[in-house]
Amino acid sequence: ATSQAVAIRKMVSDVSKIEENSSNVLDLLNRTMDSMIPQIVSQLEEEEKSHVLKCLYIGLAKPDNNGKLLKWFQCISESSNIGTV
Repeated sequence: ATSQAVAIRKMVSDVSKIEENSSNVLDLLNRTMDSMIPQIVSQLEEEEKSHVLKCLYIGLAKPDNNGKLLKWFQCISESSNIGTV
C-alpha cells in the first residue's frame, strides 16, 4: 500500500498536470484491491486527497469506471470531509 500511495503522490503532486496524469492515476486506482483503499487514503495528505478527487471526477464521467472509483470517493470524503457534491 505504501508503494501505491507513493505512486499516487507523484502523479498528483503537480495540480497543473492532473488532467494529463488522470488516466495513469485512474488506472492505478482501478487496479487497487478494495481492502487496500483505506490504508492508502490514510497515507495521503489533504491536498493530495483533493487532487485524487479531481482525477476521480474525470473518471466518474465514464460509467464503466464507477464501481471502484465510488469506493475511492467514499473513503476520501469520509476521511477528510471533502468531495461532497
